[in-house]
Amino acid sequence: MIRRPLLVVSLGDLQRQKEREGNPALLRDTILQSKTTLRITGWNKGNLLRSISRLSNQTFAVYVFDISGSQNGDLLIHLGSPEVLNLAEALKADQMRDPNLSVFVLYCDAGTFDSVQSFVAGHPSSNTLFIVSSDDKHYFFFALACELTHWWNIKSSLFESVSFEHIGECIQTIAYAYSRISSDCRASVICKPRTGHSIAWTGGGDHVGMVEVEKLRQGVREEQLEDTLKRISQAANYPRQQHSSSSDRMVSSQGLFWLAEASSVGQMAAWLRDTRLFRECHPYATDLSPTVRFRVLEQPDVPFFSTFQDHFIPIPAGIYHFGSADDSIESEPPAAPQDLWVPGFSIMRSPVTYKFLRHFVQCDMPLEMDDTPVVNVSFFDAEYIAEVCTAALHRYSPQSSSHVVRLPTEYQWEAAARGFSGYNYPWGDVFDERFVNSGMRIGHPTRPGMFSPAGDSVFGCQDMAGNVKEWTRSYAGTRGVDWTAHSESRVQGDDQKIGDTSRMIVRGGSYTYPPECVLSWVRNSQIASRRDVQTGFRLVLEEVSG
Repeated sequence: MIRRPLLVVSLGDLQRQKEREGNPALLRDTILQSKTTLRITGWNKGNLLRSISRLSNQTFAVYVFDISGSQNGDLLIHLGSPEVLNLAEALKADQMRDPNLSVFVLYCDAGTFDSVQSFVAGHPSSNTLFIVSSDDKHYFFFALACELTHWWNIKSSLFESVSFEHIGECIQTIAYAYSRISSDCRASVICKPRTGHSIAWTGGGDHVGMVEVEKLRQGVREEQLEDTLKRISQAANYPRQQHSSSSDRMVSSQGLFWLAEASSVGQMAAWLRDTRLFRECHPYATDLSPTVRFRVLEQPDVPFFSTFQDHFIPIPAGIYHFGSADDSIESEPPAAPQDLWVPGFSIMRSPVTYKFLRHFVQCDMPLEMDDTPVVNVSFFDAEYIAEVCTAALHRYSPQSSSHVVRLPTEYQWEAAARGFSGYNYPWGDVFDERFVNSGMRIGHPTRPGMFSPAGDSVFGCQDMAGNVKEWTRSYAGTRGVDWTAHSESRVQGDDQKIGDTSRMIVRGGSYTYPPECVLSWVRNSQIASRRDVQTGFRLVLEEVSG
């Protein structure tokens, strides 16, 4: 049986409600999904304390309070009435007994955040999870606490025992990821178990199995884990209508919390933006800046930029052959055969390596990785690196002020890989495994140039087949459907606003790909926010007029 969360909400008076910018449909739906009254404002002290006491014997309860200030070392709950209720009184009324669990979501303004966090950390409560947030506009943590109750049903149906510490760690991962996306939000999660390793709940009957969870718990290859994470992400974005049943909501709740269990904080920030919960809380969030993995050094290696162009190979202007009539590849379909004029440009001899990055951005990879391609980068990470390079080049190498550094278009990439002859592979028309890292023969990215010069393109570009897939700035549209419907300028991304879930073209295939998938005309796409161990990038240098 799927239980609904027990919920008590006090979010101030009606005027306070009008100041909020959250999705009202989400708020209404969350309340209707819960065993609660529709009252969210206008409580008085007596009826609120009675409601808390009435829930104290229940398995799971969620309390959502607006903290209006402090008094005599205690915190005041905003009731929407002249009466005063201290948080300590509410906690005393909540007499939850093991293995039951209470979740308190405490909203406060930025000025009182630290004092609220300190009070909660020092309070002698138990069996309680506190979520303190300075962002009360979008109801995210309110909704997250209710999602936790669905996760409780999922975990209990999988015969699992779950500790308070594990709950706290997952919620903290989600909270930290959210605060990275919403820069004006501070959030803290404080878990108060009964004992050092107390169990929050124990499993029941086995009737849920939405994804291959065991892959997350066993020693699978990283690319398999990435594929599993993609499926979990799809579960976390499972469509659900307002007033949908709890069983429908369980799918996206399951995906959300399994992402928290399986992802690093950096990954979680990227995944979270595309979950159903985030989209419901931020229905109009189209302009949030994408998360970026790297940060520029305060003191970059200035001499590096005087020889920056040495890393690039000139590709002459001319008419190049693109695409293929071969539609037998079990991948996204190739572009139709065509001959196009491409202006001259320069492209990096090899994919970007960690050694290259260390000159101007913070890099936490060990030195022994210096000569390997940078991976686990999103489209936005790669764009950020290009922007940093352009700014540094203009500042430290004045003779290069007419140049910009960018990701290549797929036309530039294919011209550099195939040359004027339009070869199938960088070295010619016939596959040769001696020239390429592909097909899992090695099983990981290798040092660029390991297969040079035999595997190089006619212009001398290394590793344009296999090793790591490479981002381009070309927009892919809807997978396998609308590429041919886009104008050339839109396909190249020149006038396309790219968001987290936009699909971008990647080229070249990776070390896992079979021979037919590292052909120079094969096109693949993936969402712009994705990071994985098979995808890297190289840059182009273009001269701009004016």
